[in-house]
Amino acid sequence: MPCDTHGGFHGDGERLETFVLSAEETERMQQNVAENAFWHSINPENKRLLYGGAEGYWMDGLLQGHVPDIENGYCCVYNKQTNVSEFPKADAYSCNDMIGIYPADDNILYILEMDT
Repeated sequence: MPCDTHGGFHGDGERLETFVLSAEETERMQQNVAENAFWHSINPENKRLLYGGAEGYWMDGLLQGHVPDIENGYCCVYNKQTNVSEFPKADAYSCNDMIGIYPADDNILYILEMDT
């Protein structure tokens, strides 16, 4: 079920979409992850940014409370301010990002949009 809190000051808010993929969509998603460099394996470093524990980042833990803790999967972060697939810089003054999380052992795709 989608959750959307946009509508605050200049459209600030968060939106979470959860997509349950069909077998065909799962196959296409796995191909997309394999072929595109913007998808990254969830590793200890980016997991701290996504779920909490990365010191010095004000946006630490973007997914905490939104998306289950994924041990084996992939993430993609699209920075809407810079139009680049990258994690926000530690000294960023705001966060306008879309984050995709794809658990490798599941047929679910999570998309979190955050605008501050």
